[in-house]
Amino acid sequence: MPALDKKELGKISKLYLELGKSMQDIADEYKVSLDAVVYFMRKHKIPRRTGGQTHHLKWKHAPAAFKINAPKTDKEKLLHISGARLYWAEGAKAKSSTGIDFANSDPDMMKLFISFLRTRYTLDEKRLRCYVYLHQNQNAKELEAFWSRLLNVPLAQFTKSYVAPQRDSTRKHLNRMKHGLVHVRYHDQKMLKDMLSLIESSSKQFCVDS
Repeated sequence: MPALDKKELGKISKLYLELGKSMQDIADEYKVSLDAVVYFMRKHKIPRRTGGQTHHLKWKHAPAAFKINAPKTDKEKLLHISGARLYWAEGAKAKSSTGIDFANSDPDMMKLFISFLRTRYTLDEKRLRCYVYLHQNQNAKELEAFWSRLLNVPLAQFTKSYVAPQRDSTRKHLNRMKHGLVHVRYHDQKMLKDMLSLIESSSKQFCVDS
């Protein structure tokens, strides 16, 4: 059975621990059996990855589902800054988030944010998802159609709306949010990482210590 040479230790360690290759991938590359790779790694004490490490490496080396576009005009520069500030205020920023999630009830704000997304990034438009939050006196289909037209996102990409339960007998709260509240989501953690980096850059540029 073909064996692996010790001089390949550095490369094999890198393939497995840094590039996220599986032991079978390594066996295929070196044209040896899987058992030969397992034996080699055990002999030379290459540590086995945890499930979390494997997931992180797959994410790190997977191609992004978008492309970042540098601003070409002063207007685009301002739009990038405005979009970052909006997300700073209203977006999901936890590192555990699966991607972009921005929510608001103001139509102008949502138009600005979706314009920012489409200017800052070349998107896979089919990955955009929208989700409407509304009250009991509102019509989900009508609000979904409203946001679909405004944001130019097909209704097929709207997930089921959430109807908030009535909380009191006065019903005053039911008059809030004329168009409901809409979430715009894009499932890609690398975009969230870029967004957080853009926010940090903006904050350093404009937030001056007194």
